[in-house]
Amino acid sequence: MLAGIYLKHGNSLRSLEYAWKSIDYNRYAVNAYQTLAVNYRLLNDREKAYSVLDTLMVLDKLSHFARFEKYLWEKTDDNRKNFTGLIKNEIQEEVYLELAIWYNNIGREKEAIALLNFAPQTAKIIYWRAYLTKQPLENLDLKPETTFPFRQETAEILESLISRDDHWFLKYHLALIHWDLNNIPDAEKYFSLCGNIPYYSPFYAARAEFSLINNIKSIDALSDLKHAAELDHTQWRYGRQLTEYYLSQFKYEEALNVAEKYYNDFPDNYYLGLIYAKALLKNNFYKKAEKVLKVIEVLPNEGTTEGRKLYKETKLMLALGEMNKNNDQKAIEYIKESRQWPENLGVGKPFESDIDERLEDWLTYECYTKLENNMKAQQMLENIISFKPQKTLYIDSFSSANNLVTAWTLQRLGKQKEGEAYLDKWLNREPENPLVNWTINTFKGIESVITNDMGMDENYRILKYFTQNLNHGHDTK
Repeated sequence: MLAGIYLKHGNSLRSLEYAWKSIDYNRYAVNAYQTLAVNYRLLNDREKAYSVLDTLMVLDKLSHFARFEKYLWEKTDDNRKNFTGLIKNEIQEEVYLELAIWYNNIGREKEAIALLNFAPQTAKIIYWRAYLTKQPLENLDLKPETTFPFRQETAEILESLISRDDHWFLKYHLALIHWDLNNIPDAEKYFSLCGNIPYYSPFYAARAEFSLINNIKSIDALSDLKHAAELDHTQWRYGRQLTEYYLSQFKYEEALNVAEKYYNDFPDNYYLGLIYAKALLKNNFYKKAEKVLKVIEVLPNEGTTEGRKLYKETKLMLALGEMNKNNDQKAIEYIKESRQWPENLGVGKPFESDIDERLEDWLTYECYTKLENNMKAQQMLENIISFKPQKTLYIDSFSSANNLVTAWTLQRLGKQKEGEAYLDKWLNREPENPLVNWTINTFKGIESVITNDMGMDENYRILKYFTQNLNHGHDTK
């Protein structure tokens, strides 16, 4: 804004001219009114300044700028309290900092420093004041968890301060800002410069997450996660992060050891309950997973589907175990349970048309076939072939794995060519999808492997086990 540029260079008359032009174009131009108020104060024109401030108060009854300017005109305790007393939001420092940055941008460092002196003395406030006053940093023995820097302007301040102060706190906060701005190389640089100096567990957790998300090889994520957990045994999130790391690396035994310890330490934490159940599943402890999922209470919220998916996978794996032992009636009971939507797992049951149960129907069909109940077996095939996924809010619930089930059903109904055409149509849509190729090979009876179940959901995992292990013996633990 030209008015601000002229004000910064000390040309109040030109600044006033362009501020008024801005208001002529937009009578709600708050920034222009603020520039007018500062100019009139510098010109010692109290009447015009107060007229502008009153206008600002009409536009915004909570204008902290207007109250601060009135304080600058008369520096009384009442005016100070009238300004500071109405800043009551949860992150008060941001109000002061927003105003201070505005004043600094128009070249009014004196007013900016005054604002920072009124503000709660958090790290960000101290950074800015040290920069503006050109004084050494002081009182950095603060609680880091109360400071969340995000402004690009603060990044520039931190870079200046780092040139004369080696405190890890500065580098950590600068790394967070660069990460937020997606400046990954700079974020990596400042995270690495911190070394292992911080005695602050969230630092190591943040650096580990940064490393994992961005595939940064120079940072040892596992070491950082372990260090975070060692520094703070009371924080359950580090156990969850460490378990997730081991699961992502397919180190299922290590994941289970960590998950079990933290779940025992925090038995009422459903986040830990869910990841413990997941680790149990990965280690084939289906009965234990069933018990955990029965007792945890997941707080209902949008998108909370993980508990239901774990529940379904657990019940169907138990069913496969019974099928392997020729206990098909018991397997049917588990499959029936897998169709339920337990209230304690945090997600309500959708409309029937939005639920894809082709996999459950197929396993039930297999059981009834072995039990020689042909009528019920045929009913399951009819259920599968009649299911048509609809494009609804629950489209994600339609697993592509069930395309294999539909193709199998067509095959069993003597429609081999239709089954092949059904899968070929999918292949034409997604020729590079490894799951499509796995599905087609499986349908044709060709052994196919997907490394470490990459991209597979619970339906794929069930079908993979069904095709590879069902008749090879299965010990349900």
